Amino acid sequence: MNWTDIANPQGGVPDLSQVPTHDLKRELAAAIGITAKGIARVAVIWAELTRRGEDLSGIQFALRDYMGAVARGELLPEVVATLAGRVRVLSAVAAMPTSEQRRLLIDGEAIEIVTPGGVARKRVADMTFAEVSRAIRNGKVVAPDGQSKQPPRPPVDRDEADAASKRAAAKVRGSRAARRITIDGDVAWVGVSRASVCDIIAALEEAGWSVTRADIPGVRGRS
Repeated sequence: MNWTDIANPQGGVPDLSQVPTHDLKRELAAAIGITAKGIARVAVIWAELTRRGEDLSGIQFALRDYMGAVARGELLPEVVATLAGRVRVLSAVAAMPTSEQRRLLIDGEAIEIVTPGGVARKRVADMTFAEVSRAIRNGKVVAPDGQSKQPPRPPVDRDEADAASKRAAAKVRGSRAARRITIDGDVAWVGVSRASVCDIIAALEEAGWSVTRADIPGVRGRS
């Protein structure tokens, strides 16, 4: 996309209503400096400073955790630039071989995903995180017949689980406001704090837990 092609001839606000979404996202990323070239440059500098033992904790950079993989050639900078605002999706794709990263994010090849209406083909860049978590697991694309199967739960360290339970109980006892959890439709209230039940479910599923939405009245999965 050539930005000057859609600019208002009189120098006013450009009309973007007919510009494809993926073009707008690419232009937005370039405008705010998140480009593949910029990511690659940051990665090699970051890796060298880390090698020298420099403390980079004071640098606020949301993509810092991925710079090592980019510097080692394990994660394509183009993928980081494309998914810069979707860190959970980026995390799933980062586990894939670079050949698969290129095929799915740069070449834009669609893969099959199970939807409420049946099996459809979608590009990873256009999927929700819930869809990505079903279609990509452990760095591999999951066939449609395997997407409905829940991944195995992670092993539980009982001692740590008991300790965590005791810590949580102590916190609850220390705060009267945190003693009550109320689910109102798709919103959960923990004391005076509010959270989306769908976000809670997505976080649990991302951590490898099996959550059956049918068990929670009034809560539907993300579309």
